[in-house]
Amino acid sequence: MSHEIETAFFVQTPPWHNLGTLLTDAPQTAIEAITAAGLNWFVTKESLAAVVPLDGSYRAVGVHDQYAIIRRRIEHGITRLDALGVVGKQYLDHDRNQSNADARVHSAWLGQGMQLKQQALNTALQLAA
Repeated sequence: MSHEIETAFFVQTPPWHNLGTLLTDAPQTAIEAITAAGLNWFVTKESLAAVVPLDGSYRAVGVHDQYAIIRRRIEHGITRLDALGVVGKQYLDHDRNQSNADARVHSAWLGQGMQLKQQALNTALQLAA
């Protein structure tokens, strides 16, 4: 049986695949759960470019109305960048209006979405009980 788990946490009982972080006690806040699950990352919408070889060098050429969705995460003190996909100009990055990366992280985990994340955690904890 296959699994599609990249990262997760589990309380007291390890799953059959032994992936993720095993906790002895359930997290009490959404931030604790997010961190334990390894989900303390955020995404940004970035202009898309093709890197093209030219005369022994390389040149970046912008791709009109196409954007890369980039996941930024810190792993062992190193910032990792992962391309998650490509979107068009209709994609709206709600956190893009934040002034800097720290503000976007704060907004993603402690801002408007926090209540929804806390509600999801509470529901998951109820189901696990």
